[in-house]
Amino acid sequence: MARVKVVKQTDQRAFGWFWRGAPRVDPGLNPAREKPAMCYTCGCKLPYEDHGDPANVIEDDMKGSGQTEAIGKAGVKTAKENLLELIELEKEAGDLERPKQDYN
Repeated sequence: MARVKVVKQTDQRAFGWFWRGAPRVDPGLNPAREKPAMCYTCGCKLPYEDHGDPANVIEDDMKGSGQTEAIGKAGVKTAKENLLELIELEKEAGDLERPKQDYN
């Protein structure tokens, strides 16, 4: 059984919609896994691994964002599609480091 690690961080860095107040499972402590699972920020390709730093975006953040009222609790797939769309718009505009307030 995986242990639960509670993260008490409610900042809205990144895109303002990652809620970090929920407990998250630390897959590195799960003996059923062959290896720990990318954080979405460092490029390690381990979606569940925060490397001990709750500021790294992980799959649990994506799952939580898929359950927000803002997207009608449409799920993680919709949240990721929306994220990809916005990042592509920022990339095309050359705004990855300093995004505009609105891309509508």
